[in-house]
Amino acid sequence: MKAIRTIIISILICMCLFVSAFAVQSEEPPAGVEAENSEIQPRGEETRWYFREIDGVKQARLWSLTYGRWLTDWITY
Repeated sequence: MKAIRTIIISILICMCLFVSAFAVQSEEPPAGVEAENSEIQPRGEETRWYFREIDGVKQARLWSLTYGRWLTDWITY
């Protein structure tokens, strides 16, 4: 009898822990989403040039701000 009671209580506790959430449909678009008639606009990759000078030799290297990686090796100019 005690084992059955323990099992039932355990099942009830598990049922209380796993409560389902239901989505509610909203009339307004989510934040950051424009109207339905808006056009998709492609955006280019953002980059930044870094410069250095070693022993009088000027060099430059291109960094991708979008992807966080170097796009070129050091270029001497």
